[in-house]
Amino acid sequence: MLIFADMLASNFTKQIAQRYIWSKRKEAFITIITIFAILGVALGVAVLDITMSIMTGFEKELKEKVVGQSHISIYRYSGKAINSETAIKNLEGIEEIDSVSPLIQSQVLLSAGKSSKGILIKAIPTYGHLARELKNYLPENANLDSLFNAPDPTSKIPGIIIGEELQNQLGVIPGSIVSIMTPQVSSTPFGLTPKFKRFMISSTYKSGLVGYEGSLAYTSMDNMKRFFKITGSTGIEVKVKDPDKVSKISKKIQKALGVEYFVRDWIQQNKQLWEALSLEKKVYFIVLLLLIVLASFSIVASLIMLVMEKRKDIAILKTLGASNSNIANIFRLHGAFIGLTGTVLGTLLGIFGCLALRTYGFPLPEKVFPTDTVPVYISYFNFLLVAVSAFFICLLATWYPANKASSLNPTEILRYE
Repeated sequence: MLIFADMLASNFTKQIAQRYIWSKRKEAFITIITIFAILGVALGVAVLDITMSIMTGFEKELKEKVVGQSHISIYRYSGKAINSETAIKNLEGIEEIDSVSPLIQSQVLLSAGKSSKGILIKAIPTYGHLARELKNYLPENANLDSLFNAPDPTSKIPGIIIGEELQNQLGVIPGSIVSIMTPQVSSTPFGLTPKFKRFMISSTYKSGLVGYEGSLAYTSMDNMKRFFKITGSTGIEVKVKDPDKVSKISKKIQKALGVEYFVRDWIQQNKQLWEALSLEKKVYFIVLLLLIVLASFSIVASLIMLVMEKRKDIAILKTLGASNSNIANIFRLHGAFIGLTGTVLGTLLGIFGCLALRTYGFPLPEKVFPTDTVPVYISYFNFLLVAVSAFFICLLATWYPANKASSLNPTEILRYE
């Protein structure tokens, strides 16, 4: 009898669970509920996968647009100009740095005719990672040297590049003359007057970030050095090899330059934005995970109905020597099959949906979002996290029906059969 019980424990649990998965005849309704439970889990997994891929795509798109290729910014606490050559030389020993580029930036008032707006103007060299970043948003084969240095040789007015949004706000076109005025003042026979210089709009850039396009302009370092009458730079932008390690690299840079310099990495500069995105992803994950929890109720319902239908079978199996754990495992395997099938099917649907969105796109208003179509980034970690979470929820759903089945008393059942 003990040998027979051991054979039952090793063989029959899986076999009976497989027979119960697709019920026949009078239990056909249980099969229908099982199918709907699988579909419910699959849809929940697919929706969660697609949503997480879109959220990750937006986060990646924002990082590329906002952070760009500059991961660390360096300034002086005093606000004085930086001797960029000396500072860059002090950073040569830090292997994690990919490239370094000086820049001059200042808040100015840009005027065109009767229109004016306060903007941030950035003066960058025509080489290095800052120049490459700007070229990504300019027309193909754009040459920064020719765009910055007097686009119209007859006028000898230096060039400036503005965003398309700022162009629309001011009603200007390439070739228009604009004026730049700074808060800094100079002494003249007429008293203190702000610094003033004319520029020619040489081109416009399109980054997808309307806020930046409407408030940021570019020109050359030489133009701004003559305008501000400085020999160095107001800041240094650093690109690192691994953006995720900027915190450690920032500390090394701070140590190499000294306490008079202020070092900020891209995480610190956009801390509120990244924290908001991270919180939003977590909330979406938790809320949409409730769809899978809701689908798991169908698993509970189908298993409870199956337990009630198979009461006689359970009593006979217990009489033959099946333990409570053997009986419980039959229904756990049944629920695990539903959960695994729904999870795999949902994952495949999620991948297909993401690929379809990436291929055909879903248009978005450009003035609201940083991209013209829905960005989709397939993260294998996210898909694995969703699959494991969904399967775990389905396993939890089998707990009550399995315990209910294992606690049935065969004597009471067979007495009335």
